[in-house]
Amino acid sequence: MVGSMSKSKGLEKVRDLLETLSIRRHPFLEKCAETKVLAMTDFDLAIHEYRSLANQAIFNKQFQQQIQGMKIVSIDEIQGYLEQESFGDNLLTALKSLKQEYVRSILQPAVRTYLSRNSGEPSDIESLYEYALNIDGLIEIVEFLARIR
Repeated sequence: MVGSMSKSKGLEKVRDLLETLSIRRHPFLEKCAETKVLAMTDFDLAIHEYRSLANQAIFNKQFQQQIQGMKIVSIDEIQGYLEQESFGDNLLTALKSLKQEYVRSILQPAVRTYLSRNSGEPSDIESLYEYALNIDGLIEIVEFLARIR
């Protein structure tokens, strides 16, 4: 009986977490969509906007603090590709690697901790999830730019 009680609490926490994350606005993803539209009319300006979005998403102080101590080679690679204006497969691979490492090393452990605690709010991991979404947004832009180039 105790096991089913904790399973039901765990499912309730997952439901609450998913509800919180799904109803939240994602302004960064809206900016990503705008950048893709911009690329259709002004590719160079879209590249400039992409760099700005990358700076907001993965080169900001909070994100850098989250990944501090992790050996994420893809961050340096991404920065190099952006400086070289190389928006091809190498950048895409580095971004996907970053997302995979971030989810595996930061987001999943945080979710497991959240689910195993007796207390806590879904907001405890919202920002972590938001960063994963931001990386997805950057990936989608690079894929889009490659298609229209």
